[in-house]
Amino acid sequence: CGSMEVNMRYILVVFLAIVCSLIKSEEIAYEYGDSCPALRRYTETLNNASNTFIFTCRPKDDCGGVGDRMAGIMITMYFAIISKRSFRMNWPDLELIFQPGHANWTYNPEALGIQHLDAAGNELDTFRNFPAHSQGHIERAPYNPSIGHYCDVNSRDVSDSNNWPQLLSMQHIYYYSNRSPDMQIHKHLVNALSGIVGGTTVHDSPLGRNNAQRCLYNDILRPTKTFLDSPYTPLGGNTMPFRTVVDIASNGSELSLAYHHRISDQYLQTDPAHAQVSNETVEWLAELGRLHHRKNNGTRVNLFFISNSPGSEEKVRTHPGIQSAYHNVYCQQFLGIRHINLQFMNGEVGHNEATMRAKLALIQTMHDWYIMKIADILICGISSFCRSAGLISSGKQIKYDAGNHQVCYIHQW
Repeated sequence: CGSMEVNMRYILVVFLAIVCSLIKSEEIAYEYGDSCPALRRYTETLNNASNTFIFTCRPKDDCGGVGDRMAGIMITMYFAIISKRSFRMNWPDLELIFQPGHANWTYNPEALGIQHLDAAGNELDTFRNFPAHSQGHIERAPYNPSIGHYCDVNSRDVSDSNNWPQLLSMQHIYYYSNRSPDMQIHKHLVNALSGIVGGTTVHDSPLGRNNAQRCLYNDILRPTKTFLDSPYTPLGGNTMPFRTVVDIASNGSELSLAYHHRISDQYLQTDPAHAQVSNETVEWLAELGRLHHRKNNGTRVNLFFISNSPGSEEKVRTHPGIQSAYHNVYCQQFLGIRHINLQFMNGEVGHNEATMRAKLALIQTMHDWYIMKIADILICGISSFCRSAGLISSGKQIKYDAGNHQVCYIHQW
């Protein structure tokens, strides 16, 4: 009976995968919407604005993981456009990975005229964002009342225009957020751009919001040569430049499938031996590869398995069913730390060592994020890390929802 239950469960999983894979996607409107070129040009006109709105995520700030940070970046940019401010990002080392497009987000306090050093050359700003500061906490810098810190972690306080008068009274604002734009602030963006974005329209709709975000994200997050040349080491394989991996994932003659699998950090720390992807999940992942192989006339499929569980990566990489279903399997070997600020927060190593590890972890984490963004097929659970990549991916990307281990197709999140 036990064997029969296992077989029936496997059949059900395969059936779900087959049914869902045959559901056609709705055609997404033109990838960036009809207003993208004009919207990007308008952000460029704000580069020299005397007032700034600065996404802030420094070591020891409470700004979450990469998915949270990507969400915070966009809501920061939204308010910068609405309030006609220069959009900047104070996220150390991000310039190693991405370079700006029309909106020059580089942060240089001297060039921006932002007071940040005392007469002895010491940093004036000792403020760090902690959870107690969230939910719309605003305070002025004690050394200069025209500089403010606005903590909006775990809320979208900035969406409420009743909170704007205090913000608008400050010239430079360091903003902390881990939430993406909601429809309320998107409507403010639509109103602010009315009559400005030369003959085009940013639509007041969920699709309009998605198009606007995809347009802006892909303009400000352009990969640098340093990032593309950085080393990528797959488990069981040879180190290669990351641009080689990008070429594999974007090869038009093959399919790339990226699956993000996440295990709770607490479970991973307390019971790492058992904190692994389930056999059931591995089985339907193999079947999904076979389905797309058959559906696309025998086109080869490459799997990029992304997980915070090294045991899961090894399990998937060496599974016979996975090896037979996919042309190649890529699982990045992490050499840094997965939570970028962890070593800083816990003080487990010295500052110089922590800085090196944090920089390496950021680059490696962005390797995986970027692969999810460009993959032909993306499978996400509840992780904002994965979904933020899917949000700004090509409109042609096939997306699956892997919540509760039931694969079901959805055309957008």
